[in-house]
Amino acid sequence: MVGIRLAAGRASSEPQRAIERYDFVMKEKFSILPNTGMVKSISDRRSLFAVRFVDYAPMVFRRLRERFHISSETYVRSVGPEQLLGNLLLGNLSSLSELVSEGRSGALFYYTADGKFMIKT
Repeated sequence: MVGIRLAAGRASSEPQRAIERYDFVMKEKFSILPNTGMVKSISDRRSLFAVRFVDYAPMVFRRLRERFHISSETYVRSVGPEQLLGNLLLGNLSSLSELVSEGRSGALFYYTADGKFMIKT
């Protein structure tokens, strides 16, 4: 969820431009470091590791959201950690529902709690 929020923020901060052929194969990779301030012991901190996140074709998906009049704020609110935490506080434990795929890739599909978006892993 944090990776999606960061990726959407990065894409929306880019200047508006026409989509080029290379945008369809673009991959933005970044690491998300854990918050070590909440870990009490040194040994626990050593067991933490950075999570690698890859955002595929960020400008293409930004343009698709724009074309269908989906603001970055709406998208991030639906898939972001606030939705997950809000649902947990309200006792709704089904913030993401999984759709099982029988394909060779083994990819998983998830629907957001509000049913607006599907996420492919």
